[in-house]
Amino acid sequence: MHGSGKTTFMEHLAALARDEPGTQVFSFDMARYDLGAGFRDDHGAGASAAVLWETFIRSREVMRLLAGPPFPEFRHFTEVCRFQSQLAEEFLLIIAAVHEPRLRQVLDAVAVTSTFDTPLLATLVRAAGGAQTEAGEAIARLVALRLLRNAPERKAGRFRMQEFIRLSLAARLRTYHPDRWTRLHRAAADHYFDRLRRWEDGIYTTYSSWYRFEDPDRQEDKREWLRHSGLLTDDHAIARARITLVFLEAFWWAGCYVPFPFNRRLLEDWSRTSETWEWTHTAHQQRIGESASPDEQLLDALTYLLDNYPVTHLKPPGAPWDGIRSRLRLIRRICGIGQRHTRPLSAAEKEGLKRADAFITVFLAHTRRFRDPSDRLADGYYARAAASLAELGDDWSVAWLCFERADLELEREEPEQALAMLTDAARRTRELALSTAAEGDEPDWDHELLANLHRLRGDLHWRAGEREAAAAQYSRALAHAYLYQGDPNPPDAYSQQFYLEMATRAAARMAERPESEAVALLAVLRRAGQAGPSRAM
Repeated sequence: MHGSGKTTFMEHLAALARDEPGTQVFSFDMARYDLGAGFRDDHGAGASAAVLWETFIRSREVMRLLAGPPFPEFRHFTEVCRFQSQLAEEFLLIIAAVHEPRLRQVLDAVAVTSTFDTPLLATLVRAAGGAQTEAGEAIARLVALRLLRNAPERKAGRFRMQEFIRLSLAARLRTYHPDRWTRLHRAAADHYFDRLRRWEDGIYTTYSSWYRFEDPDRQEDKREWLRHSGLLTDDHAIARARITLVFLEAFWWAGCYVPFPFNRRLLEDWSRTSETWEWTHTAHQQRIGESASPDEQLLDALTYLLDNYPVTHLKPPGAPWDGIRSRLRLIRRICGIGQRHTRPLSAAEKEGLKRADAFITVFLAHTRRFRDPSDRLADGYYARAAASLAELGDDWSVAWLCFERADLELEREEPEQALAMLTDAARRTRELALSTAAEGDEPDWDHELLANLHRLRGDLHWRAGEREAAAAQYSRALAHAYLYQGDPNPPDAYSQQFYLEMATRAAARMAERPESEAVALLAVLRRAGQAGPSRAM
């Protein structure tokens, strides 16, 4: 690719994009270019020409911008891209001429997955008609042929095929052997589903169980399962509901408070998966100027949510809450929630739809509450979401919703209702921690939720003029926020932001009082802190 003109070409392209207000030049499926690092794809620097070309020709925005490109570098760039794609085709012809069925089975297996290890390859080779014991030998053979490389973003022992070859293999397999293509994707989906079942034994029954969202291996297993299963279903509304559920669970866990890269990666995966599904299930042509498909609408809607939902505890009323709400309603509709489906749904699919709807409803409540706390439509959303999550056994999320409603009632200047809901949230938090602790073990306390409850109790005292009682509660909130830095996991961006929030809230209260009183209240706060954290409200 040296000297192909790609840098100049992309600089021209970037300049054109800046002159097009509201236009996003690169879809998530496109290799990225920035002035500092140059070309990058999902596999690191130096994206292959074939990857760039394939993603390039499928971008409607770029095709619209480049109708008649005004610079000669484009021609050289496309020639190099097509040349490397031709190399891939010649490689396939060589493989076809060599009468080695076992090698062909291995190549078919590798073509359907972005990365693999020995157990996955063994499963896929068996699905392709080969012997499971050949996987280790096959990897050694492909490495010797320089067709594989290590996947450095995953743990040791995972490999990926040269991407421009894999894409060509996958396209041929999908076109000429669709049954085998389907069988291999189903085997891969089952492989990752079995791995996820080990991760998700006991769905969110404890606070610590939610930390699975932060495990890189679990994130990759979930993304791969979504990709393979999403290509198999004929009812693609179910695939949309699955990605929506995983996205909103991760957003509820972390992304609505601090940027959570897993959310962005899910959208990139969905862009690729939905495009492949469309090419497989429809007579697809590049649609320039046509309305977006439901899959594209989902991508746009979730991207809008991710880009526009305010992070941290500061949720200004001027944020685009109406726009977020309209996207959430669109997501509910195109996921088929509350609608007829093309086939009977399994129990797991029905549960997934119900859970996705519950989290959509949580964020619908936010669009009402944060735009205008007096908006009573938020109450109905909160109540419906809590009822659904309680039926699904997600007691931890229900406790959090009780806290949110208590906080909302205080914002409305309704201290009695706030205290009642705070008491209910504290009870649920305590019961959940105690009920999930093994005999002799420390209860699984959610220090973040406890800190929030103490902070809210302090706000109630402060509103009643009980300054010293409030300071003591703020001190306990800070103590739990401090413990949250190491229990159950080491500090991260989320826990650090949360401690900053608790400290800022307490400092803001002290600053409201005259200096002499503030000094006295700080002394109360210090004395309460020396006593350590408390779980009593």
